[in-house]
Amino acid sequence: MENQNYNQVMQDEIKLSDYLRIILQYRYLIVLVFFLVMVGTVFYTARQDKIYSATSRILLEDQRGGSDLMFMMTPGMGKNSINNQIELIKK
Repeated sequence: MENQNYNQVMQDEIKLSDYLRIILQYRYLIVLVFFLVMVGTVFYTARQDKIYSATSRILLEDQRGGSDLMFMMTPGMGKNSINNQIELIKK
C-alpha cells in the first residue's frame, strides 16, 4: 500500500525536464509569437504622433547691490525680484 502511494506521488510530480521538453517541443511557436509581438510593438510605436514637452523656470537675480526694501520703494526697480517671488508662490 505504501509503495503504491509513493508511485502515485512520483507520477504526479512534475520535473524540470518535463518543462524543458515542452519548451523545446514548441520552441518555434514561442519564437514566432515573440517576433510577432515585437514587430507589432515597433510598428505601433512608429506610427504614434511624437509628443515632446518640457517646462522650466528662470530665476532672474538683480546684479545691483542694496536691500530689497530699497528696491520696493523705488519705482521701476526691483521688479525682477518681486516677479520672481510671485512666480515661486504661484507654483
